[in-house]
Amino acid sequence: MEPYLPSMLAVLVMKTIGTWFSFKVAIGSLLLSARMVSVLSAVGIMIFSYKIGSRIFNKLTPTLLFVAFSSFLPQIIFLGAYLNNDIFSIFSTYMIFYFLIRGQQTRWDWCSCVGLIISVSACILTYYSAYAFVLMAVMIYFIDHKVTEKDYLIKTVTIVGGVFTLSAWFFIRNYAHFGDFLGIKTTAEYYEKFGANVAHPGGQYFNNIIEMIFSNHSIFGPDPGWLVMTIKSAIGMFGFMEVRFANKIYLLYFLILIIGCILGLNSLIRHRNNFTVTQKFMFLFLTFCLALPFALSAYASYFRDYQAQGRYVLSALLPVMLLATEGYRWLASKTHQILLYLLTGGWVLLGLYLIKTYLFPILIP
Repeated sequence: MEPYLPSMLAVLVMKTIGTWFSFKVAIGSLLLSARMVSVLSAVGIMIFSYKIGSRIFNKLTPTLLFVAFSSFLPQIIFLGAYLNNDIFSIFSTYMIFYFLIRGQQTRWDWCSCVGLIISVSACILTYYSAYAFVLMAVMIYFIDHKVTEKDYLIKTVTIVGGVFTLSAWFFIRNYAHFGDFLGIKTTAEYYEKFGANVAHPGGQYFNNIIEMIFSNHSIFGPDPGWLVMTIKSAIGMFGFMEVRFANKIYLLYFLILIIGCILGLNSLIRHRNNFTVTQKFMFLFLTFCLALPFALSAYASYFRDYQAQGRYVLSALLPVMLLATEGYRWLASKTHQILLYLLTGGWVLLGLYLIKTYLFPILIP
């Protein structure tokens, strides 16, 4: 089977609560306690986005904007409210990136090494779509020239051994039980056996995967095409994707982010000569971290089951929000810092308003 660490942690929480209260709590309360894994993951995204912003931007205003972008996107708030792998996977990517930044700035002190062990292990035991961050962690660690020769070997062995100890057991178990190390083959077989009657591969409706991605229609009635639907649901769709915002809301979010990203690219290009070799490689890997979730989601939709769901690509949240924040930081430096305050406050208030207006009515009849 494919990794599902958040579900295992949820069972542990339920078991702990049940044991603590001698299983005298209501079943509903036990089920509710399982959601704490997602709740804490959402809080963790907020904490680590602040820590990342503090180290990259060195100023409070762009840091708070990055926190707002990362934590108050409606879909992120929604994912933090129920048990799922997605929010934990996103949280692990923020952890990885923070400890990579910290490691470079502290010459890879032991705290950074231990943090990298925990964050990489957590990422490995969630979605494969976030594995680009694992690859980035490995490559940046070896590319970075601040690792001293004296400690290089012992720290490298410690990191490799720690990650192996914390994560390899799941894949060894897979091989022992199913003869399938990664679990991909087994998952596909189970999906074909138990889900074949409800699966709708995009390949049955489109001539090729490119046509599916950029099509202006879905295989399900009036829904928009795969790319548009994926982007919309990454911004926010609740319930079984039937609770949706007005189109102008999606357009507003999209314009804010795409303008920020364009400005961010402009800023990076202008300052490209100031970056170290390690930083240039990090930008390259962040691009890969952005592209991989979309590629894997499109592949699964075309060959397995058509699922234009934004939560499957939200592992790309960090590079998008980081680039957009840099764009508006650069724009504010050329205009006025009040721009960042207005954007941060507006983003937070809009996110909370949409949650209250669209999500609360289906949670609290």
